Amino acid sequence: MIARASASRTNRIACRDLEQFPQSIKSWKKHGREAGRDGDAELAAAHAEDMADLRAILRLIETGALHEATETIDCRDTLVRDQLPQYLYEKVVQGN
Repeated sequence: MIARASASRTNRIACRDLEQFPQSIKSWKKHGREAGRDGDAELAAAHAEDMADLRAILRLIETGALHEATETIDCRDTLVRDQLPQYLYEKVVQGN
C-alpha cells in the first residue's frame, strides 16, 4: 500500500493506481521536447514547469501526503491536472 489519507478513509492508493501516472508524465515530457524541436521555446519552457509540478504531485502521493497533493493539484492549471489519470485524481482529490 502506498498511501492512506486518514484512519477513517478506506479509499487507499495502491501501486497499481500509480502505474499510469508516470506514463502520463513521460508523454507530457515528449510533447515539450517536440515543441522545443519545433522552435516553440515558450511552450517547451511551460512543459518543463508542468513536468516539475507533475513530479512533485507524484512524490506527494507516493509518500502519503494526500492532503498536500490535493492542494498542489488544485493550484495548478487545467492542462496539468488533466495529465493525472482520472481514477487517481478521484482517489486523491475527492478523498480529501
